[in-house]
This record gives sequence, C-alpha cells and structure tokens, in this order.
Amino acid sequence: VNVSQIETNPAWIHMGSPENYSIVDEKDNIVNNNITNIITYSLNIPYVGNESHSESKSGVGTVTRWAPSADLGSVLNTELNTTAEFGDYNSGGYNQYMSIKTYKISGQFNGNENLNFFADYLDNGKIYKNIKLDYCQIPVIYGNYTGIRGPFDAWDTFRNIKDRNISTKIVNKKFALILASLNEQDDAIEQKNVGDINVSIYDMLSSKRISNIVYFDTDTTPIAYKNFTVEQASKNARVGFLICSDYNATTKNHILFNYSHCSGAVHNCSYADNQNPTFKLCFSSDNFAIRPDKFIITNIPKEKIKAGKEFNLTIKALDYKGNSTKNYNETLHLKDKTSPYLDYFDTNNSKGCITGILNGKNLQFKNGVANITLNYSEVGDLNITIKEINGSEFAKVDANDTSWNNREITPAEVNLTFIPDHFNIFANYYNFNHSQFTYISNDLNMSSILDINITAQNEQNKTTKNYNSKCYAKDSDLNISYGSVP
Repeated sequence: VNVSQIETNPAWIHMGSPENYSIVDEKDNIVNNNITNIITYSLNIPYVGNESHSESKSGVGTVTRWAPSADLGSVLNTELNTTAEFGDYNSGGYNQYMSIKTYKISGQFNGNENLNFFADYLDNGKIYKNIKLDYCQIPVIYGNYTGIRGPFDAWDTFRNIKDRNISTKIVNKKFALILASLNEQDDAIEQKNVGDINVSIYDMLSSKRISNIVYFDTDTTPIAYKNFTVEQASKNARVGFLICSDYNATTKNHILFNYSHCSGAVHNCSYADNQNPTFKLCFSSDNFAIRPDKFIITNIPKEKIKAGKEFNLTIKALDYKGNSTKNYNETLHLKDKTSPYLDYFDTNNSKGCITGILNGKNLQFKNGVANITLNYSEVGDLNITIKEINGSEFAKVDANDTSWNNREITPAEVNLTFIPDHFNIFANYYNFNHSQFTYISNDLNMSSILDINITAQNEQNKTTKNYNSKCYAKDSDLNISYGSVP
C-alpha cells in the first residue's frame, strides 16, 4: 500500500497469505513485522496526526476496513477505529506525530480481494482523509531451485516426503497423488497462501499436457490428495505445477505471487524474468511412466497355415477401458530380445522338434495397433507371445520404484499350426542291376527298380525338417500309375 510517512518516506503495507502484513520501506526492507498463525491476522498501519500544542502526546489517525461479512466488518471497524499514541516530531513550528500500532484480529478471511482499506495520512505537509489503500502481496520466497523443480512436489499416496516417487500408472485408469507445498529447505510441508495452483500431468518428450487439470488450493492446505486420469501412454511423465513467480537465477529463489500478478506466456521453471512475475511451469522431482494395460492378439487365421507363406495378425495394446492405447507407437522386435518382443517356440521341443525362423514386416504400432505380416519357415505347433523384456520395458523409467509386475504390460499369446506348403517328389527308374534289360519273372529277382524321394517343403522350397516320424509327419498314401509299354 503506498502510504507516505512523515517527510514523505514511502512505505507499503504488504498483504500476503492473508494473515501476514508488514510495513516495508522503499527498498523492501521490513520496518515492522508481525507474523501470526493461520487463524490470526495482523495489520501494521502507520498513523499520522497534527497537533498545534507541543505538550500534546496524542492524536487520532483513522484506518477503517470493510469486509463483505456484516459480522466480520463490525468486529474490524470496532477494533480499527481507535485512538493511537503518536511520537513527537517537530516540523514547521508545530508538532507532527507518528506511530505504528499492531492489531491482531482473529477470524477466517476468504481472501484479500474482498477487503478494502481506508486511511488518513500525512504526505509532504498535507493531510489526506479516507484514502482507499491498494494492497500488495507479501512475496513468498523459496530458494535453491534450478532446472525443472519448483517449490511444489508430488508423490504416491502411500509414500511420504522422504520417498517422493511416483510409480507406474495405466492409461485411462484413475490414480491419486499427494500434492505438497514445500518449505525453502525442501524438507518439510509449508502452506503457501498464493491461491489456486493449476496442476496436470505432462509428457516430457512432447512437452504437452496429457491429463485433466486439478486445482491445488494453497490458501487452505499445504497438502492435498488429487485424482488424475491420463488418456495416452507416456514413457516419461511428470506432474506440472503452473506458478506465478519472480525467479532470481543468481540466488535460485522463486518469489511466489497469486495468479493475478502474472499474464502472458508460460515459461520454464528457471526462467529469469528480471523482477517481473511471470507464469512458469515447474515439475515434480520424480518422473514416471503411464503404460497400456495389456496386449491382445486378434485377426487370427482360422485354418492351418502353410510353412513359409505370409499370414497376418493384429496385435493391440489396450488401455484400462479396453481401447487401443493412444501414443503407444513402439516397434515389435523379432530378432533381439527388446521390448515389445514377439517371442515364439515350437510346443513340441521336448520331443526333439526344432523351432524354425519367424520373419515379419509392418511391425510398427500406431496408437496401440500393429497390423503385422509374418511367415514361419517350419511345420509344427507354434506358440507366439507378445511380451516385454525386463530392462527394456515401456515403463523402464520406474525400475527403481515400481515392481516388475506393475511395470510390465500384460502379455498375450496364440498357438498356430503350420503344415508343409507342398511335397517335392524325385524318382529314378533303373533296369535290373543297371543293365540294358529287365527280366520279368515270378520271383521279381531280376525286376526293375523305381527309387522315389519325397520331401516336405515350405513356400520357399526349403525342407521342413520337423516333418518326420518323431514330430509332425503323418502316414501318407502314395499312388503310382504308369502308361502302356510300347
């Protein structure tokens, strides 16, 4: 409040978290300060009076305060319209007096915007009557913050200030977090009283907000439990706090203000604004992942598949509501064990049946859906599983604070049967003893020989080795026909 004391020494009454009021000089050095608890409100006002009699030691300075509540206004007016004691100050042949008097008023105020202050004061020899005083807010200073951190933080509801981790979450599944106002030392809870703070979840890779907005009322509590729902996947998410502050890059201090003191663009948390409050986005100390709930496999062929022949499968990463997961755009891996991994094996390995080679293309997820094309080199019963590998999972960022069971996207599997694409038949006909003639007799000892080789092959004309008596070969009928002999 721009109140002039005697000899035009400027002073401001700083009205902060609304219980804290102080008088400071033009350089913001506190002249008189009375900090009270959350339900007691202090007001320090300079009183200025004129008396023509030097022996007089008292005068009347009036400060009134109006509040929307009739009962509260009555209390305030009764306590503030009083006679104040003044100290002597001689100027221009008569005495001027000034004193500072503190009033403590118990009660609950809804906010400074509903309260008006009026004062009589002296400025450069002139007395001003019933002047409405504009208030300004005591800045709340919090220090030693660099980078993306600010004076607010968040963590899981089952954790505490000494364990500020946020575990892996699932897309479209509501979860609760603790939001906390922290002290300057960053080691305890402390109420800020700078109004509502907008809080959301942000994807750090795209710098976009990905959740609903919640409001953290710093005037009523230093800690709050808030629910969030995120509709897309994120490998690297943080809780974002939109604050209004003046940041000093040298001292690493944030001076916090109510949103009404800021306008315009939103800057990063450590943006140095040259003593002009600006909106800044500061983030939680821990980052976390928001993953799909599970995989499923659809579009499964109804018939047996021929070895080496292309076939299609659809693999989906579903969120908690059963929808394809937005922003899940991973690439399936077949050769190296990297998440998401398409694992496969012959279910009769114990019988000596080998696992062939599974090849694929179009292995890219797009918003949780991958329409892939595969071919398998062998015959047999093949298990195909879509799963994650510990160490390369989507939620790897939470490896230090979330169990594998909670980080892992639930796998899915399917069993497919593969048969030979075709048989290759190669035959040789020999006369008896590879001679020039064949003698046909009843004992067939001198008969000709027909040597036939049958090979089960895949579409690429490669032998399917699992087509044998121990694995998947079946008894077959062979029909041989011949034409007339000339």
